[in-house]
Amino acid sequence: MSNLFKYKIALDADLATEEKDKQNFPQTISYLAFILVCTIITSVFSAIVMILNYCSPGSLDGTYLKLFF
Repeated sequence: MSNLFKYKIALDADLATEEKDKQNFPQTISYLAFILVCTIITSVFSAIVMILNYCSPGSLDGTYLKLFF
């Protein structure tokens, strides 16, 4: 009988899981926001470079951007 109360078990296992999910929610939002911002910045930069390359093809000569576009 001494081992009966050795481990503390939550009465409602679902409640314990929900509490852990609520604690990780702000951290998940920050990661998703960071990924979204990085994707938007990369897309805008790529669009600017592609438009520049289309409008004046010689403008990227001699730059590292010419390697990628």
